[in-house]
Amino acid sequence: MPILPNMRLPFALPTWARGLLLVSVMLATTLAAEGCARAEDTQSSAGTNGCSGSEATVFVEYKIWAECLSLLVIGRSEEVHTAIIFVGGDVPADRQPPTLEMLHTFAERSGAISVSRDEHMPVIILGRPGLYGSTGNHQYRHRPMEYGLVARAIELLVQRFELVRVALVGHSGGSSAIMGALSLGAKEGDCVVVASGNYAIAYTTVRKYENAAKPVSGEQKQALQRHIFNHHTSLTGIIHSPRRIFLVGDITDQFAPFLQQVRYAESLETAGYPVRLIEATAPNGDGHTFINMSLEAAAHCLKGEDDARIVRVFEGVLRIP
Repeated sequence: MPILPNMRLPFALPTWARGLLLVSVMLATTLAAEGCARAEDTQSSAGTNGCSGSEATVFVEYKIWAECLSLLVIGRSEEVHTAIIFVGGDVPADRQPPTLEMLHTFAERSGAISVSRDEHMPVIILGRPGLYGSTGNHQYRHRPMEYGLVARAIELLVQRFELVRVALVGHSGGSSAIMGALSLGAKEGDCVVVASGNYAIAYTTVRKYENAAKPVSGEQKQALQRHIFNHHTSLTGIIHSPRRIFLVGDITDQFAPFLQQVRYAESLETAGYPVRLIEATAPNGDGHTFINMSLEAAAHCLKGEDDARIVRVFEGVLRIP
C-alpha cells in the first residue's frame, strides 16, 4: 500500500491544510481497513451516548453511518421561525479536538452571541463529527460521509425548531461541508454565506506535496480522488431554488486561495446556480477568518436586504465570476 512521502513545510499550515496532510496519509495507508473504519464510525453513534432526547445534540443517520452531533442554540424563542445555522472549520491534526464546553467559548469569541443579540436572530452552532463533543472521527473529514451527516443534521434542526427560513453559514472547512451538503441534495438554506472554503481539497493536498518536491504517485492521487469529496463534479446534486449563495474570500488568503473561490463560483454559474462572489479583507489580518461578518451578512440576507447591503457588511467588492 503506497503512502504519501513525509513532508515538512517551512510555514505553519492552517486548520484545514494541516488536517489535509493527515487525511492524505490516512487515506493512502488505511484503504484496506475502510470497512472496519466505517463499522467503528457506526458503532460510535449516539443512542448509547445520551443523544436521544437531548436539546444539545441531534442524532443523525446517513446511509450506514450514525453520529450524535453537538449543537448550541443562541437566542431561540418559540415565536421565531428563522435562524442561522453555522458550521465551523477543521481542527489541526496536532491539536486536541475541542470539547463541548469549548463550544460556549467559541460562541462568544466568534461573535455568534453578539450577532444573535444585535440582529435579533437565533444562531445554531453545529459541531461536525468529532468536534465540540460530537461523536465520530474528525480524521474522516471532507468525505461524502461527513457531508451527508451534516446535511441530515441541518434537515433535522429545521424540523425540530420549525424553521421557515434558514441561513447556512460556514467558515473554512465548514464552508466546504455546507456546499458539500447542498451538493448531496440538501433542500434547506434560503441564504448561504460561505467564507474561505476549500473546494478542490484533493488537488490542493497533492499540490502541497509537489511544491515541497515530494512527488505523489498516480495511485496516491487516485486514492485521494476516490475518498475526498469533489465539489466541482458534484454540482448537479444542488437543488435549483431561489436561495442566495455568497462566496467570500480574501486575495491574501494562504490557506484557501482566492482563486479557488473564483473557480468554484465559475463552476456554479456554468451549472446554472447564481452566486455572488465577494472579495474582502479578513478583519483580523489572517486573510482567512470572516465568521462575525458572515453571521451578520446572513442575518441581513434573511431579512431580505439586497446584495449591496451584504457586500457592505464585508466592506468588500462584488466580483463577477
